[in-house]
Amino acid sequence: MTDLRTERLILHPTDVAEAGRIVARWPGPEDRWAPDFPFEGDVIGVTAYLQAVALHGDQHPFGHYRITRAEDGLAIGGIGFKGQPQGGSVEIGFGLAPSARGHGYAAEAARALVSLAREHGLSRVVADTAPDNIASQRRSSAPASPAPAGPATCCCTSSSSFPWVGRPTGRRRDRTPTGDRRPVRDRGRAR
Repeated sequence: MTDLRTERLILHPTDVAEAGRIVARWPGPEDRWAPDFPFEGDVIGVTAYLQAVALHGDQHPFGHYRITRAEDGLAIGGIGFKGQPQGGSVEIGFGLAPSARGHGYAAEAARALVSLAREHGLSRVVADTAPDNIASQRRSSAPASPAPAGPATCCCTSSSSFPWVGRPTGRRRDRTPTGDRRPVRDRGRAR
């Protein structure tokens, strides 16, 4: 399996040996990791991938991918499919090391997986985020770049469902996915 490349990222298919190093949090001589990689979410995701491989064999192209920043070659997170497709649908999960958050990398990586799913004839990609993870929900609800040909709906679920990559949510950014107003943060500035 070859790497998936985006404008700023390289999504490298994780093999069992690399997955073992990530779970052990012990880089090999060829690994280049950001100082806060892997974080707990990476370990959980890669452990699930290893369990799937043990039960069902090679998972690619619907496996786990290490997210590497192209500009410096550092691993900054992971993204992957949570199992093989069923009924034209597949679920994905993703996470970034804290130092890599807030730069749009998760959305960029998710778009690459959505494109891969489309290339394999899937019509639906689902992501599940924690109800309090507003950043992932906002990233996931951003419209995709020009979509490849072919229909695909994508959904992000939390405490309530709403559309995901490929269709704007139509929700106001000052509201949570459930419609509640977001609290205004006091950053010590005079009002």
